[in-house]
Amino acid sequence: MPARIDPPLAKAEPVSDGGPISLECLGNLLRITLNAEYFEDKYLSFAVVDQSGIAWELDEAMAARCGYTVTYSNWSSIEFRASAASCHSHLQAKAEEASIWQIVFHQPEEKKALLVSDAWSAGYGLNTTDTRVVLRIPHTAAQAQLVEDLGITFSMVRSSTFYKHRWMILMVDTTVACPVDGDDYMNKTITWTIPKYIPSLSAGATSFKDVLVEAGVGLHKLSAKEMASRKYVLSNDLNAITMKIPVGAEGGYYKTSVSNGQLGAKYTINLFLEHQWEDNKWGLTRHTIIKEIETPFEQIELAITNNSNLSTRLMNVTVGTFLPDVELVNLTIEGYMRDDMRAYTLNVTLAFITHPSRETFTVPVITVSAVRDAECLPSGTVIITAIKVVGVADLDTSLLVLRDRECKPSLVTEKTATFKFSVNTCGTIRKFNSTTLTYENEVLYFRHGNDTPVYRLKFVCSYAVNQAVNVRYKSKKNPLPHVKARFGSLALSLKLFKEKSYSQPYQKSEYPVVKYLREALYFEVELLQPKDARLDLNLDDCWATNSQSQDSLPQWPILINGCENNKDSYRTVIHEVNYSHRVEFPQHLKRFEVRMFTFMQGSTLLQEQVRCLCSVMSCWQSQQVNLEWCLQPMPCEPLGGQVLPGTIDHLLKA
Repeated sequence: MPARIDPPLAKAEPVSDGGPISLECLGNLLRITLNAEYFEDKYLSFAVVDQSGIAWELDEAMAARCGYTVTYSNWSSIEFRASAASCHSHLQAKAEEASIWQIVFHQPEEKKALLVSDAWSAGYGLNTTDTRVVLRIPHTAAQAQLVEDLGITFSMVRSSTFYKHRWMILMVDTTVACPVDGDDYMNKTITWTIPKYIPSLSAGATSFKDVLVEAGVGLHKLSAKEMASRKYVLSNDLNAITMKIPVGAEGGYYKTSVSNGQLGAKYTINLFLEHQWEDNKWGLTRHTIIKEIETPFEQIELAITNNSNLSTRLMNVTVGTFLPDVELVNLTIEGYMRDDMRAYTLNVTLAFITHPSRETFTVPVITVSAVRDAECLPSGTVIITAIKVVGVADLDTSLLVLRDRECKPSLVTEKTATFKFSVNTCGTIRKFNSTTLTYENEVLYFRHGNDTPVYRLKFVCSYAVNQAVNVRYKSKKNPLPHVKARFGSLALSLKLFKEKSYSQPYQKSEYPVVKYLREALYFEVELLQPKDARLDLNLDDCWATNSQSQDSLPQWPILINGCENNKDSYRTVIHEVNYSHRVEFPQHLKRFEVRMFTFMQGSTLLQEQVRCLCSVMSCWQSQQVNLEWCLQPMPCEPLGGQVLPGTIDHLLKA
């Protein structure tokens, strides 16, 4: 369905009624934003209406000649831009031979003259009023030359326009230079460099004076304070202007990309720069550049998590996460069971498409669960056999590990790996409820240099806390066991770290810490005292709040009974803790990763500092009595004698 739009260039404020179209004026540009989802599966075209009421359907050639642009600005919107001096603006009139006589292009080898009609046929745009001559040049123009300044390449066109005005013939010299390159990407930072006084724009000038340097994103100018809040850096040096943008910063967006069938992502940001200067040859010059910068393709390692529960006859596999521009379009399922080892195998191929590029990729998911080969012995010993997965062709069963990567298989064949270990070792997580004591662990396979497992087999052993059994025994006079009651204290800490390696915590002087949406937060809870290897530290609940009171509202659960909150779009990740130079007792530490989220109170977005609090349990590893005591959550007590349990004053929600 064609959409005919007559740009109302007189409006100066954003206009939107909550529908599929919104529009706003930004300096001398009109921007119309369309909701892409509304126009999905519909035919969409643009037409502009001239002063005579005639509609001209927009194509690429007209857009280049007349000052229009149509782009996808992010995952869910289509953007139309029109210059205030466009061909069909009521402020302009199409150039006629009676006003502009001809245009002469200056090239190194020759000067080439074109009449107005020939210039229009070649893709050039010419507009005039009583006070203005507008020349538009397509990027692919034959008269464009490549010139270099400070190592930056520009596409440059120099011309002279002969213009009839009343009884005079005037000549207007025009030079335009657009950067072809100049952007660099290194260490997760985009650097855009523009020479200040481009020779082709200031030929013959010997002295210069800056008048204005402004920059922004998406046609919006940003103040110095706004740039600092987004961690942008704008530098105005003697010979160049430089912008540095951290990848992932506000103003840009990630989009999914596919290369040779591999899934990846690119970060895109639409920057603009305006530089005005005066020189002793041409007076005031204004150079405005709008540039879309895209980072190189970076491959994404998809996480595939197997949460199957054969006791309920359910095979549950999670794939992802994906960006919003990815759509699942097809899945193929094949399953079978092998009688010789009772191994259930599920083969699923997921087919995806990206929008709007319509690139395709597939994700194979192969899940194998061997029922008979997992044993939980009454003595607290676990025997688990993992089977080689067909979908991971390079899997070496001898390199399979448990959560504690020091725990390796005791028996290895070409297709299987068997582990035998105690439930109190190898990174096993222990959980309690009123009737059951459960132990959880995973068999994992990591590729070299990657901390994301490509194979994951989760298993659980459950023991009844209260169970009556008949046993034969012979009494023996032994002294009755007794427990000495003593008062004591536990010293705990809750720290925020800068990286997944948990090697560098934030210092007190660095708070409050500012994080962007979906940026990872790495927390560590540690039992500082007593230093007793027989004690286990277990997380109970962790939650976020914007108040200094641990009972205040609103609250958002991060961990519930030691488990991730299943209502979260981005699940909390529990990280294993291994021995290291600073970790003497891994059982005294718990680590988890949370993605930064928007903190809401009702429909209101809270722009405040947010604190994370945790309650923990500390129990003897060998304790078999008084389990109810272990079930009581014990609040964290941070260092420094603060009152709030596990309080950190460092998170700002975006």
